[in-house]
Amino acid sequence: MAHVRVMTELRSMLSLGPKGSWKPPILSRWPRSRRASLSCGRRVLAHRHHLESSGRATELAQQRLRDETAEVAAEIARDRVRQALAEDPVLAARLLDEARRTVRRRRY
Repeated sequence: MAHVRVMTELRSMLSLGPKGSWKPPILSRWPRSRRASLSCGRRVLAHRHHLESSGRATELAQQRLRDETAEVAAEIARDRVRQALAEDPVLAARLLDEARRTVRRRRY
């Protein structure tokens, strides 16, 4: 009966979101027959069609690209900072002292 609770929670979460022209179906279980698989497939394709026709698919793809780009840039920046700190112990000590002061200020 846990799946019933999960479905209820999903419906509740969806009801909190913006009201739109699409109400995504909540499938209660994995399809076990060819007929159920086809039905599930139709629902997935209907959702994809809705995303594409509403422009939401493009928005989501662009947001994913922005997020992935930010993650790559952050990783590059972290690597460069780590390298700079490893190469310059004076810089590392200064930044560590500044970090300690910042943490103390935030506590009080």
